[in-house]
Amino acid sequence: MTSRWTRRRFLSVAGGAVPALLVSGACGSRGAPTDQADASRVPFVGTPASVPLGAADVALAPAPAFSLDPYRGLGCWLDVFDWSVAYSGSGTPRIVAADLAGLAARGVRTVFLQTARYDRPAPADDLLERDRLFGLVDAAHQAGMAVVAWYLPTHTDQDLDLRRSWAVIGAGRFDGFALDIESRLEPDVALRNARLADLVTRVRGALRPTDVVGAIVVPPTTMQDVNPNYWPGFDWAMLAAQCGVFVPMNYWTNRLASSPWRDAAASTAENIRRLRALAGRPDYPVHLVGGVADLVTVSEVQAMVGAVRAEGATGASLYDVVTTGPGLWPALAGVPLG
Repeated sequence: MTSRWTRRRFLSVAGGAVPALLVSGACGSRGAPTDQADASRVPFVGTPASVPLGAADVALAPAPAFSLDPYRGLGCWLDVFDWSVAYSGSGTPRIVAADLAGLAARGVRTVFLQTARYDRPAPADDLLERDRLFGLVDAAHQAGMAVVAWYLPTHTDQDLDLRRSWAVIGAGRFDGFALDIESRLEPDVALRNARLADLVTRVRGALRPTDVVGAIVVPPTTMQDVNPNYWPGFDWAMLAAQCGVFVPMNYWTNRLASSPWRDAAASTAENIRRLRALAGRPDYPVHLVGGVADLVTVSEVQAMVGAVRAEGATGASLYDVVTTGPGLWPALAGVPLG
């Protein structure tokens, strides 16, 4: 089945008994969310999963600062199903480096780029199709855009999740890193929570104290109202303290027409407010992700953007770029530089 179908099915059944299946990535369509050299930099080489890893394995010197700036303003999302040969289905990616300048021309400031997927666990795939991946990064930078790498940890293989995270950090090519925290493939909730805390803490320890990590999360209205059993004991406070910005997947398109959270403006505003309450800071940074892009209307995007502006959020985007129709871009142009 395609990634888009899998992800929608996963999120649409969040109000009921959801099987322990893993969706592809942050905000994803088509099975995985989009993730996205210079020779003077020595790339990080992932160690085998059997070898214990520590923050000392990451070469910090070449890495750019991971600031809050890439989460400001308009973003767009690329998953591996968009840009890689391995996941294209046809052998021809739908997005190539030459397409990146066109996104910048539409006002995009940041490309959120998926760098790997759980179902190709070999160390060689810690940064999937490196040449193609770094070609996208270079093209984005040449067009004046930042690139935030993202990865969806499964919490079933802690060494893999750590190795994938440190591959991004050690590459020294990205402007940020975000963890897509939604997988419930690990059925033991206590173990899942412990592994999430360990992963975030160790990623944090591999970075500078001032660096920002993005926490891509299922929105509070889903966790608290639609399905309170979605992820018991989810540690919002830990994530707020360790990460620096929440990136909620506010897919109002997955809610029933009878739900108050089917309304783009209401769900956007409420999730921004709740995230800030959970973080204990009325000004906590939030970059809101709406969508799914090929299910939204222009008026809904305008409503989302209006709520983002009214709540003073950091920025916004739709999931994902391939499914964002031409008619939606003018509405997205109103996303503020928060």
